[in-house]
Amino acid sequence: MAQGAGEGVAGPSTVGPPDTSTLVIPDLNLTDESVSKRYNDLLAKRNDLTRLLAAPGSADVMRSSQVDASRLDEELSLMLREQFLGAFSLFPRGTVTAHLPEIQLALDALIFYLSVWKDAPLPGMALMNLRFRDERAVPHSASGVGGPGLARSQKAMYGLGAVLLRYAWARAGHAAASGGSDGDGGWRATAWQVMRRAETAYRLAALVNAIAFLRAGKYRTLLERLIGARPVYVQTHAPRAISYEYLNRQLVWGELSELLLFVLPLFNLASVKRSLRRLLPQPAARGGASGRQTACGTCGAAFPLLTPAAALPCGHVHCYYCLRARTQADALCECGVCGRRVQALCRLGRGQVATAPAGLGGVTKAIPTGMQSALLAGLPGPLR
Repeated sequence: MAQGAGEGVAGPSTVGPPDTSTLVIPDLNLTDESVSKRYNDLLAKRNDLTRLLAAPGSADVMRSSQVDASRLDEELSLMLREQFLGAFSLFPRGTVTAHLPEIQLALDALIFYLSVWKDAPLPGMALMNLRFRDERAVPHSASGVGGPGLARSQKAMYGLGAVLLRYAWARAGHAAASGGSDGDGGWRATAWQVMRRAETAYRLAALVNAIAFLRAGKYRTLLERLIGARPVYVQTHAPRAISYEYLNRQLVWGELSELLLFVLPLFNLASVKRSLRRLLPQPAARGGASGRQTACGTCGAAFPLLTPAAALPCGHVHCYYCLRARTQADALCECGVCGRRVQALCRLGRGQVATAPAGLGGVTKAIPTGMQSALLAGLPGPLR
């Protein structure tokens, strides 16, 4: 009998879960039909949830991700510009400044060609898991994943607006500004006024576009709205791949530079150098075997000097420019030969320097006492 009952239960076990529920909770007094119906309902809900999670267009693009991508693109472009300008550091500054629009044009064209034109995202967009999508080729209700890339016409329009139009505006602004301030009422002044009004209108349109972007989450700039290029996610569930190593390093160096700019003016670097120099062994005076001084006490230029000057009261000879620059930079400067404080200086003739021994004995004999007093009296307070 038990075996027959077992066979009777095993018969409908092919259905699966209904018999299991009946065996697990027999006290609920549920029939096979109710259990099967409940099981089918739960299975349908599970399938719906699975399809919802696996849907390719189930994510909206975060506004913060789009704004961060724009910011990163601007920072990277600025870094490339600074490094590129470093290659022209030996060129005349005026020449480099006059060709800044052309330099920016070359960088913008290079970035555009290697990213948008090659069906690749911009550097900042790549870091934020974003790419451009042709919004005209997808339904209006499509969300922020999937869809075709930009068409060739859209790429050309993007390059025209982001590269060429930007260069033309910068170059025209330079030309109009150079003539708009003359007040001659010519065509340059008229062009300058037209450009100012056009720029005002553009800023108002950009403000309206920014408000629309904050509301709908589409089209960060007017150019993207005009050509129908919308940033969307490359992958649905991919996290934003951001490396904070560069950001941390930039913050540290920025804070250190600000700290140095604030602290360094509080210290007298010349006084610090003098304190450190006293701790080091004093070098021998610049002179020949006879003890005579044969070179400038500051720069080491050999005699005869073009414009010699004597440091008082020690009398050692320096170039006038070297000694004058040191006394103007530091009121408590010391002689580079003997280390004594320079209280005054006196210009000498080249003949005096050629025959003057090192030290006070051979120089101050040619300087009257009244002249020394006048020199000391004519110096600023810290040098008297």
